[in-house]
Amino acid sequence: INAPLLAHYQGHAKTLAEGIRITRTDGQVFRWVNHDRDVDLYEDDGSPSALHTYLSQPGISLTSVVSTEGFAADTATITVLEDEDITRADILAGVWDGAEMEIFQFNWASPTDGRNILKRGKLGNFKAMRGYSTVEFRDLRQAIQSQQETVLQPTCRYKLGDSRCGVNLAGSPGYTVTGTVDSSDSQYTVTDSSRFEADDWFGEGTFTFTSGPNAGMSRKVKTYSLSGSPPTAGVFVFWQQWIYPIGADNYSVTAGCRLRFQEDCIAKFDNGVNFGGEPNKDNPDNLTAPVP
Repeated sequence: INAPLLAHYQGHAKTLAEGIRITRTDGQVFRWVNHDRDVDLYEDDGSPSALHTYLSQPGISLTSVVSTEGFAADTATITVLEDEDITRADILAGVWDGAEMEIFQFNWASPTDGRNILKRGKLGNFKAMRGYSTVEFRDLRQAIQSQQETVLQPTCRYKLGDSRCGVNLAGSPGYTVTGTVDSSDSQYTVTDSSRFEADDWFGEGTFTFTSGPNAGMSRKVKTYSLSGSPPTAGVFVFWQQWIYPIGADNYSVTAGCRLRFQEDCIAKFDNGVNFGGEPNKDNPDNLTAPVP
């Protein structure tokens, strides 16, 4: 803690307030304070480039703040009133999920005294209520609670296209394609008459709108199939609905992988050498069966 702020803590009269800085996964940064007016604060060493304006935001409150020692994660419940910065559509679209968050205290009567960082961590999933939303904050020790060991499994443990998988989704023909939606029966389905790939080619792939009101949003493809006989269009069905109405919007979509050794890794992607599972491992019944 900077010496001026420490001296303020050690004094009798306190003029303390809390601030929040949130960095979303798309890189956008939001700065708020629970004060009755905006405050200019230095975030680093006091250099002019580190001076930022924190907006007064009475619509954000912290409750159920838990601080622990040891390896248990600190938690807090954050209540957010929806406004032009935090909209219900963005919350439902998952734009705020996993955002990095920093909570600190400062002396609002003398902002140049510096900041006392209270917690750092990430936001979980938002729960949308009527006119507001709640989200749980988890501090950096949450990573320690995650399972780190590798478990034997018949399906692949890698994500299609990552460094361990090795499949180049952008550089291989047919693995990433673009198109335009012809029609949409619901917020869960779209149809494109220019698609003639085989059934399930895009199953478990990632579908991203590149134009229209849903531009920039992505959804996992639940199923993909050809409709009509003979086929006249490709139909995408999604696990999660789209937030905004769907029109004749452009999109890109990647081929999907259901993490199977023979059907996907070998037959579809010719990538058996990088398969990250154990397809031939015995199941518990075989391992415990009596020897004949």
